[in-house]
Amino acid sequence: MSNERLEYLGDSVLGTIVSDILYKRFAHKSEGFLTTIRSRIVQRESLNRIALELGLDALIVLRYKTDKKNNIFGNALEALIGAIYLDKGYKGCFRFVENRIFGSLIDIDKLLEEEINFKSRLLEWGQRHKLDITFALIGTTKNVHRKHVFQTQALVKGHIAGSGSGFSKRESQQIAAKAALEKIRHEPKFWTKISE
Repeated sequence: MSNERLEYLGDSVLGTIVSDILYKRFAHKSEGFLTTIRSRIVQRESLNRIALELGLDALIVLRYKTDKKNNIFGNALEALIGAIYLDKGYKGCFRFVENRIFGSLIDIDKLLEEEINFKSRLLEWGQRHKLDITFALIGTTKNVHRKHVFQTQALVKGHIAGSGSGFSKRESQQIAAKAALEKIRHEPKFWTKISE
């Protein structure tokens, strides 16, 4: 019998639980940030690795040859989560994912460092192309919760390449750097202008 129905269920349940955990852990982060981190966690490569670290490969009986590129291990993890959900309900499944997977197999801090270090990427790009990159704090405001919101611009050779707002200077710089990298990648006119 195929596990495809359990995989389907497990995929949906896992996405919901990861969203739930991230929503509570990062109470002040944007929807875009949460979506990006969730997709990094539930991407196929990550699920395959988690399944192997849980030892699911020892429990899988294969009827055909496979290779490392195959998604069988991640699929097995989704099927397991689907089965736990059916047996223990949402709360039991949540506890399994939070304690067994988030507790030991997912390094959130490492994911955050890899995902949001746009400032370093932009500075490295500037060094490669011999272009001066600076960040200018253009203002601060308070939101409805009386938290400071910082506004920053990323400048390439003095030209505004991206803007960002965040609850810290660092966060606003990261968002501005991300916007700058997107602009450089997708707007040839801007690249021509700063290269002159």
